[in-house]
Amino acid sequence: MTNGPRRLWWVWVIVGVVVVVALVGAFFLISGANSNSPVSPTPSASATPTPTRTPTPTPSVTTLPTATPTPTPIPTPTPTPTATTAPAPSPTTLPPGVVSPFITSAGWDQANSGISVSAFVPSIVESGGTCTITATLGGVVTTDSYDATASATTTDCGTHLMTSNTLTSGSWQVTVSYTSATSSGTSAASEVVIP
Repeated sequence: MTNGPRRLWWVWVIVGVVVVVALVGAFFLISGANSNSPVSPTPSASATPTPTRTPTPTPSVTTLPTATPTPTPIPTPTPTPTATTAPAPSPTTLPPGVVSPFITSAGWDQANSGISVSAFVPSIVESGGTCTITATLGGVVTTDSYDATASATTTDCGTHLMTSNTLTSGSWQVTVSYTSATSSGTSAASEVVIP
């Protein structure tokens, strides 16, 4: 009876030793396998970028240009025209012996069929001179001479009627000339229209 329990005790001791050895061996096998396997690095969490807040642009205030006032034009006073008195023409100084007869009127006398001319010679007073009326139309020239008379301040050719068959219709140019022993000259022409 005493040998039975002792044998069981040894059996349990041996089983325990075998189990311990098996566990130790299994531990070493597992440790070696883990040491030979490459260790993959654990990926680190990448930092999430913090969004940068874009500043809202401040609206700029546009200043409108100030309107420049247009100056009101000042009316320029219109100068009042001043009446200018033309100087009286000075008497023409003629060479000695040269005169300038002046025709006061010249026209066609329908009743007497002739040219009536009135004239005088200024600046001289003398007798014995001759007044001559000359009427010209194209190539036709008609003359009539008569005596001049002295007046108080001039030599007068008076009013004279020149008649001639050559005086036909048209625009005639009429002059009066004066001749004397000391003087001579011819007037400016006057137009006489014969109908």
